[in-house]
Amino acid sequence: MREEKLKSQIEEKAKQIKLLKLVRREIRKLQEKKSRKQEEENLKNLL
Repeated sequence: MREEKLKSQIEEKAKQIKLLKLVRREIRKLQEKKSRKQEEENLKNLL
């Protein structure tokens, strides 16, 4: 019984970590997109 509980806790943690990694990847993508837009704006302002 105790082993099952431990196993489910570990699986739950693994899911959370997976989600966290996905979220971080998405945030990084958004930040890259944002900084690219910012660079484009800066270039336009220079012209």
